[in-house]
Amino acid sequence: MTYTYDDNLISDLHKDCWGTRPSVYYMSTWKAMTPDQKQEEWDYMCKHVEENIRREEEAEQKAYNDWDERISSIVDTAGVSLAEAIRYDMGIKNSQNDVGYYCYLLGFSYTREVEITKLLET
Repeated sequence: MTYTYDDNLISDLHKDCWGTRPSVYYMSTWKAMTPDQKQEEWDYMCKHVEENIRREEEAEQKAYNDWDERISSIVDTAGVSLAEAIRYDMGIKNSQNDVGYYCYLLGFSYTREVEITKLLET
């Protein structure tokens, strides 16, 4: 069997998987595991992290689609530009004109910040 687990990274993987660093009890249990048991645990957590990433990406895409519909509706009903509609929405969200914070409030990753900043410049 090929082992891919890393004793030095188990704390990081645990945090990525469960949102917290492992307890002292968990770490003592980890240290007592055989290499096969460690690999099984490692693989389980890696799979869980991948599922978390997939769910987060889906949630962000839904949030973005909802936002896009909302902004388009503002443009259509108020007869304003795209940039004005976004500024209006930023005000509703009380983002204090901080695009990064606005993205956080909307559930977007910060990669959307660049896109929205460009839209605001038009």
